[in-house]
Amino acid sequence: MKCGKKGCRCEQEPIHPVTRLSRWENGKLINKLIRVADREGVRKLFNNYRKHKQAINEFVEINNKEKELLKNMIKLKTVKYE
Repeated sequence: MKCGKKGCRCEQEPIHPVTRLSRWENGKLINKLIRVADREGVRKLFNNYRKHKQAINEFVEINNKEKELLKNMIKLKTVKYE
C-alpha cells in the first residue's frame, strides 16, 4: 500500500505492509487501517468477536431445533385416537 509521503519509494511500487479492517456498510466496502501498535489488540478483539458470533449461531441452531421438537410434540398431543 502507498503511504502518501512524497519521495518515498512506494510512490513507484506499493511496498508498505498494512493491516486493515474491512466491513460492508450500505453496500460499500469500508477499510480502516490499523496502526502497528494496535494490531495485537485488534486481533484479540476480532477473535473474541468471531467466537461470540459462532456461539450465537450455535444458540440459534439449538433454538430452531427446540422449536421443531415442540411443534412435533404439539402435533402428537392433538392426534385423536379412534
